[in-house]
Amino acid sequence: MTHGTKDLDRYLSILAGDDPARRLIEIRSTTPDGMRQTFTPATRPELAAKTITRLAARTDVYVGVLLRRRRHGGRDACERSHLAFIEIDQPDAAERLAQHQCPPTMIIGSGGSPGHAHAYWQLHEPISLDELETANRRLAIRLGGDLASVDAARILRPPTTKNWKRTPPSRVELLVFEPSRKYTLNELTAGLGDPNFTPRSSSPATRGAISELDRRLLAIPAATYMPALTGRHPNRAGKISCPFHQLSVGEATAGGVLPARSFADASSNDRVSPDPLLLVPPPVYFERLTGLRVGRSGKLRCMFHDDQHPSLHVYPQPGRGWYCFGCGRGGSIYDLAALLSGRGTRGRDFVELRRELDELMFGEQRTSI
Repeated sequence: MTHGTKDLDRYLSILAGDDPARRLIEIRSTTPDGMRQTFTPATRPELAAKTITRLAARTDVYVGVLLRRRRHGGRDACERSHLAFIEIDQPDAAERLAQHQCPPTMIIGSGGSPGHAHAYWQLHEPISLDELETANRRLAIRLGGDLASVDAARILRPPTTKNWKRTPPSRVELLVFEPSRKYTLNELTAGLGDPNFTPRSSSPATRGAISELDRRLLAIPAATYMPALTGRHPNRAGKISCPFHQLSVGEATAGGVLPARSFADASSNDRVSPDPLLLVPPPVYFERLTGLRVGRSGKLRCMFHDDQHPSLHVYPQPGRGWYCFGCGRGGSIYDLAALLSGRGTRGRDFVELRRELDELMFGEQRTSI
């Protein structure tokens, strides 16, 4: 276990790898208006460390695990990886990682709940983004990691910073640092099984050994079991109206009615306990979260991909939200905040996201939703 002022330098040295030339380290920090992005040359990790230390004195800081090839935070800004990684939030996380066939090169305690950590494995040769996400998924399934956080563009907390979501703020620590541990992709994924099914964290896959019946059930594609269980068939985009409520936006498409994104679009019978955040006009929350000015046309260059022409539309109606016709990302205030922060929209991530958005949008006018 390592401690001290050099932990951040060690962490950044692993992220920079052996070929940092012409690539960037992405640093994000929370501000009252959303997330701020900063980029430093990967060849100058000392500059990144100085920036992180300065920001971490007063707010949450995150770093892109993969180096960026341009000043952008999306997957399109990444091209390869010399690291595999997962997030894990299990009481016995340390034991699981230590007993794994390939112990991690580096483990960071995130300063969240006990057992919440992220682990990194160095690779002898860089791999493609598709290979990376497949490897991450296999590791997450075996070790009980977060399957929603295996994407290449993931941002995570660096060591020596603080988790300001805790009261009092808790320290993010470098728990394991073994730079001599390097693996081939085959070594790392040997015997990890098929990554094509994605059990949720409450499934048997994350509680221990998976029975043959579990494995067969979890391997059934969602496109097969959803129609069988709900009687509803997804459209070409893989979307259906949610079977757990009766809200609908009334915007017909070739595949049916789009799912509701706000109570403003629901029938009056369904407006029993509206979520005020879903009633905030998209131009208002988009400007506050991103700092970008939404003009009368509602069109912007998308910040999630290399958008040469404005393809992101911010609609005036809360129920329509925002949508990028270039990369297909879109949704509600929650979807935007989750993408900007690199967090999920389920479980504890969603609870924290909702609390932060409530404070940002309504300040002291409201204390709870």
